[in-house]
Amino acid sequence: MKLFRRGLLITTVPLLCHVILVGCLAISWGELHSELVRVQRCRVRASQLNAVGWESIQGVFQAFMNSDTLGLADPETTKRERAKFIKRIKQLLDLKWTTEEWPHVKALHDTSDSMMRGLSWVQREQSQGEEHWKVVQKNCYDLIYTETLRFIDCTQGLADLEEAQLKSSPATLARSRSTIHNALVYAVPISLLVSFILALFYSLGISRPLKRIIANGQLLSKRLPLQPPLAGEDELCKLDRLIHAVSASVEEAMKIEKSTLANAASLVCSLDEHAIFTRSNPYTQRLLGLAPDELVGLSMLDFVVEEERCRAESELAKARSNTNTHGFDLRLKHVDGTIYDTRWSVFWSDNQSSFFCVASDVSEQRKIERMKQDFMDMISHDLRSPLMSMSGSITLMLAGAKGSLPAEIEKDMERSRTNVDRLIGLVSDLLDFQQLQSDKMIFVENDFALRSMMDACKELVEGIAQAKRIEIILPEGNWIVRGDKQRLQQAFLNLLSNAIKFSPEAEQITVHVEDTEQCIEVSISDCGPGIPEDSREKIFQAFEQVPGQKSKEGTGLGLAICRLIIEGHGGALGVRDRNDGKHGSTFWFNLNKNK
Repeated sequence: MKLFRRGLLITTVPLLCHVILVGCLAISWGELHSELVRVQRCRVRASQLNAVGWESIQGVFQAFMNSDTLGLADPETTKRERAKFIKRIKQLLDLKWTTEEWPHVKALHDTSDSMMRGLSWVQREQSQGEEHWKVVQKNCYDLIYTETLRFIDCTQGLADLEEAQLKSSPATLARSRSTIHNALVYAVPISLLVSFILALFYSLGISRPLKRIIANGQLLSKRLPLQPPLAGEDELCKLDRLIHAVSASVEEAMKIEKSTLANAASLVCSLDEHAIFTRSNPYTQRLLGLAPDELVGLSMLDFVVEEERCRAESELAKARSNTNTHGFDLRLKHVDGTIYDTRWSVFWSDNQSSFFCVASDVSEQRKIERMKQDFMDMISHDLRSPLMSMSGSITLMLAGAKGSLPAEIEKDMERSRTNVDRLIGLVSDLLDFQQLQSDKMIFVENDFALRSMMDACKELVEGIAQAKRIEIILPEGNWIVRGDKQRLQQAFLNLLSNAIKFSPEAEQITVHVEDTEQCIEVSISDCGPGIPEDSREKIFQAFEQVPGQKSKEGTGLGLAICRLIIEGHGGALGVRDRNDGKHGSTFWFNLNKNK
């Protein structure tokens, strides 16, 4: 049974018992009240009947005892007595009478009418004079006497009936009082007992499941087996089954978590505030050579190579003062002496006073990076140096250092110098990109005038622009920015060269500078074919170009290098459509102001 129905039962049954008790008391009280009213009414009617009988005798006496005197012949006396009698009879007949009493009342009514007719006749006879009255006096006496006796008999009969009813009333009153007494003596305790039993049933029906639920909750918090689920369909049973379902879900999640941690290809562990291992996953066997239970109680610093222990302590201190996850690299030593390069992600929990760490083995990644660095060093030393030497030799030969050259050989030498210069540019771009991407390029920041840098770049590309009859318009102003002038000039020159390369002949390239409170934004607007919206981010990736007529020109590293240079200065680089309605693109970047 659901809790709502139980609560409804525990409130409805006592209420129903109380309603029945109140109903019985009301019925008994009504019967008692009705009986008391009937007794009072009987007494009133008996009193009035006796009074009417007595007054009728007095009226007859007043009318006829002294009939031989002149005063008795006065019609007013008879009229007055008659009026009093009529009023009294009317009051008596207006009372409420029962069906049993009604025949006596009807006889009383008929007798009173007969008396009224007799009195009327006496009144007429008296009005005819004393001589006539002496003749009929005897008949009048007999009539009135007879009617009076009948009237008195009727009143006495009704009075006797009322007295009989009064005699039966004590039994009825006693029965009603007994009913009320029994209801109060027996029904009230029974109602209270029923209420107590229902309350006990309701209390046990709730307390027992609640105790089971509390016990299962405590067992769930301790990750112990739960007690069997409750049988039933009420809310508490459903809650208990829900706790069992949650327990099953938690167990399943714990199994998955344990399986994930056990099979994770990284060291997952927790350290106390002194960098002592408190828990770890099985990956420690591979990375450090110890099982998780063997690692508990040992210091993480004991597995760090000696020359990096101070830095490890410093990094843990930084992680403790940082609200976010802190990352750093360390070299760890296996028990067999093998050195592993690891990358750590550490989070400090104030609530548990512990470091939660994930350490990944990046030894292979470091090998690949070293191979890439060796490859770049090889390009730098073993490729760029011979290319520079070849370029110098070709330049000397074209300058006539070995004598004049035939025209065909001179053309071949020019083509060779162009190709060598392109290879040197490609190698330089590769080296710059590698240094920028690995954050190994050092920016020497100084304050410099932005306009002077743009003038220098314009002079470097002026020849190419004049060949295509392209006009470069620079803004007027004096802006001071902070940064590595050489690298920023490299980025601006690359953007300006691209604008010239992709713009048609006899067009304009406009450079605009917007000075805001936070930074200075430089934009270069060309009249080229434009950049499709889906390629505006892709073109800033290495070796990515927009498909088109000149897509094969260049190395595909220029814009990637430009973005790395600008972002290395804390700025941003992007492209958008021109805002003046003309066809083309606007490349923009922002730089910090000198403060």
